[in-house]
Amino acid sequence: MKRRTMLLAPLAIAVATAIPPPPAHALQDLTIGARTGTLGHGAELVLITNKVFSLRAGAGLVGFDADITNVSGLADNRTGTLAVPRSVYTLGADLAVGNFRIGGGVLYKKRDPVYAITYADGAEIDIGSSTYTAPEVTRLSTTLFSESWAPYVLLGLGQHVGRGVGLFLDAGVAFLDEPGLAMSATGDGRVLASRRFRRDLRAEEDEMRSDVGDLVKYWPILSVGVQFGFGEGRRRGGRW
Repeated sequence: MKRRTMLLAPLAIAVATAIPPPPAHALQDLTIGARTGTLGHGAELVLITNKVFSLRAGAGLVGFDADITNVSGLADNRTGTLAVPRSVYTLGADLAVGNFRIGGGVLYKKRDPVYAITYADGAEIDIGSSTYTAPEVTRLSTTLFSESWAPYVLLGLGQHVGRGVGLFLDAGVAFLDEPGLAMSATGDGRVLASRRFRRDLRAEEDEMRSDVGDLVKYWPILSVGVQFGFGEGRRRGGRW
């Protein structure tokens, strides 16, 4: 792992040692669940060790393309999509505070998120210092790349249930290591191979880096899910 990810280790150890372990005779409750959101569609496994501390592991095995045309403020003849990475795995711990949770851990992703704009025929696209008309350029993609491992923190609503069915919501952020962005395009091969277009694309890429700034270092986490606990049910406050 990279340096930033390793910074979580002392914090995790401090939190774990500050929380008293469950009695030796008590069985640990196990919860399984399904989630969807910016970590993809997948499943979660939660081990409830006592009334306030839980260990959790998740796997987002199915990514998806979200249509964000309306929230992107795009002009006519344009469609915006955000491709959520496939195969996103998480490992962390949660502290329960009433019906809320504070959590943290690490995530691992095999692919990077991609924001793409698709242009209908006749759409005019300003790239660098030039203007192109579809189908000269049919799609402009921006890939947010970073190291595969990243630490994350989150706030959650809905405790992990020891028994029965419950709902949960997680909102947080992952801190990307060595982040950056790269742009690519599809369209007329002769146009894309020209020196002018390559120059314009580099200029557009530089301008986007400047506009995004430090935001390139973060990836938002927003997940909703349903969970089922089949342990002894020591915690019954996990339902909304």
